[in-house]
Amino acid sequence: MKKIWILPLLLILTFSGIFVSCNRASAPAASGTGGGVWDGPVERPERIRVLGNVVNWNENQGSDQWEEAYFRLTGVRVEFIRGVAAYTERVNLIWASGDLPDIVEPEMPNMYVQFALNGALHDVTDMFYSSPIVEGALVQVADSIKINDRLYTVPSTFGNGNITYVRQDWLDDMGISGYPRTWDEFYNLMITFRDRNPAGAGRQTIPYISAGVMDPQYLHPFYPGFNTAPDFFMNAQGEIVEGMYDPNTLIGLQRLALAYRERLIDPESITNTTAAARDKYYTGIVAMFTYWAGTWSDNLQNNTVLNVPTAVIEPMPPFENSFPLDRPASWTMAIPSQNRNPRGIFRYFMEVAFDRGPGQMLFHHGVEGIQWVREGGVYRKLPDMINPERLTNSYVFNPMLTMYPWDNPFPNSARTQKSLDLFNAHASQQRVYAIDPSITHIIAELQTARAELVARIVMGSVTPEAGIQQYRSHYDRQVQQALNSLNRR
Repeated sequence: MKKIWILPLLLILTFSGIFVSCNRASAPAASGTGGGVWDGPVERPERIRVLGNVVNWNENQGSDQWEEAYFRLTGVRVEFIRGVAAYTERVNLIWASGDLPDIVEPEMPNMYVQFALNGALHDVTDMFYSSPIVEGALVQVADSIKINDRLYTVPSTFGNGNITYVRQDWLDDMGISGYPRTWDEFYNLMITFRDRNPAGAGRQTIPYISAGVMDPQYLHPFYPGFNTAPDFFMNAQGEIVEGMYDPNTLIGLQRLALAYRERLIDPESITNTTAAARDKYYTGIVAMFTYWAGTWSDNLQNNTVLNVPTAVIEPMPPFENSFPLDRPASWTMAIPSQNRNPRGIFRYFMEVAFDRGPGQMLFHHGVEGIQWVREGGVYRKLPDMINPERLTNSYVFNPMLTMYPWDNPFPNSARTQKSLDLFNAHASQQRVYAIDPSITHIIAELQTARAELVARIVMGSVTPEAGIQQYRSHYDRQVQQALNSLNRR
């Protein structure tokens, strides 16, 4: 991993702030020094105080019962510190006061990198990688948030990312079997959607829609390669490069400009927010949309059939040289370095949360009789304590995105699981890195310049080749200054 510099309170994070490491299918196993970490007795803490923004049990949804259930399971009292609306400010105040919790959720990557490099968090590398919880886990998720090859927080979920959804009912109606295996086949499919117009008379089919034209999360069918983007990214040799100088970025811009010119991509994609793109997809006139794997598979289906009852939406496997990107872990638990019993905290909280048994059930689905019941061997969710008209969905950690596979008695829906399986089979893991504060103004200037230029390229006011040449002419000095800093060993 690149050298990471100590920063002030705020780091800059765009997709400049992450880089793609390796494909999940080939991610190497990681390990700490391991041996002897758990030798000898582990002191059980009397109480564990938890400060979190997401890692928190919802008030008024059975928190008292949850804490009692945790005590019965562990013999430890847990206290969730509430009232964290302005979370970053609250954490900074608590740290300044010295009255530190036993566990804190460090916002990723800003707070996490800053606190780790300033010695505010325990190094949990050896505890984590020697723990039984890593057996069968997606350890590359933890690898992706190491700093100088050390881990300072325990991840609970993978970050997730996007997969491309298609109107399967339209494919069936047009007699098209299978999905695109190459860019050329994907391009021809967009043409087919445009020309055959399966949306029907009085409506015009939009072959593809996107939320913006910069972020490869929403455009991985267009930008080829693991981590291509019109931004800084890390290449296969471990060097951070300027994406606007990369041949694959040029290919992506050429494809986007072609799709825009031939009315294959929604013209409003350039300025679309994710919500605007979703809303247009729900109207039933869009064929393909690259969006989040998981429950959004159900959401896209359920909201579209409200307008088009016959709609069937399915996730497509990525085609050749097209890779969805998995964000770094966002829900994590760190132990402040002043804590005198980190092994006890790890053993009685982290290992309980991911024990593949009653602890994982408690952390992921709540308390029996409050959030769920088991009747005749069948598990059933109970009504939510705040809104009884819906079933409870309370949890400390999101069971859908867990990186610790287990026999979940409340499995994902078939649609959700299908999209997650496709995503996890093909996703490339992203990693965090920090930016030296001396170049933050340069990074911001280059981001603005790229965004304006990419919009002009896609709309056809300048060719991709000429646009990139203009960028080189105007910004190469700033690019080289930034690269020298980002690649400093």
